[in-house]
Amino acid sequence: MPSTRLYPKPCLSLLFILFIGTLSNALLAQAQTVTDPSYWLVAHTEFKFTNKWSTFVELEERRFINPERALQRSLPLLGLKYKANERFNFEVDYLNFKIFSPQIADTEINAHILEQRLSIAASYNFGKKRRFSIRLKDEYRLFDLTPDDGKLEFKRAINRMRIRVAHKLPLKADWVLNTSAELLLNYAANTSIKAFDQSRLYLGFVYQISPSHSLDIGYLHWYQESRTTALFFNRHIVRLGWVYTLDLRPTNQT
Repeated sequence: MPSTRLYPKPCLSLLFILFIGTLSNALLAQAQTVTDPSYWLVAHTEFKFTNKWSTFVELEERRFINPERALQRSLPLLGLKYKANERFNFEVDYLNFKIFSPQIADTEINAHILEQRLSIAASYNFGKKRRFSIRLKDEYRLFDLTPDDGKLEFKRAINRMRIRVAHKLPLKADWVLNTSAELLLNYAANTSIKAFDQSRLYLGFVYQISPSHSLDIGYLHWYQESRTTALFFNRHIVRLGWVYTLDLRPTNQT
């Protein structure tokens, strides 16, 4: 008699999303929170060399809405992707990141922090037509807390694990509905850390303008615990993205 799973894989994904939402709400109910709406602007360019190998460059500007001021900035994110097969994908990234402090909208910027981030990720696609995916991403984060002194001194180091479950649903014409839930956990550092870093829930749409150009618009709920205070940041974010794909594959792979 064939064995059966207790839960089908899509159901497990939904349970994970429910867990992230429940965790965020439970923490939110007992914490002092700051809610500052913001918007993120993203420009992503991808270079496809073969059916398996590609690279990308991404710039991102994160800003508060009211009052309007800088929150965070990536300068830039560089990545290398390898598609092993229809189910497994791997990725190596480097990110140069700038954080403006304090992280509260109605306060003036009085400092900024530089972060260098190295990461490696593995993704597994599953479900009907492989529309579901789970990604594990390990990040090594180095912080320069006093960049204005003219010295690059990355004295603080934190290792963080990111666990994301996502789903893509093709709609009519050139539209795709994207949903995801992600949990970010700190697990090692050369300073004091808190295990829970943040959780993210995302709902968005991708519109394929042409084979090379697409637009991405969505809503992101970002719930993060402050590393240095008892505050929690409860962010409501509008994310706007533009993606350009340059296909450099040999003609026999297109």
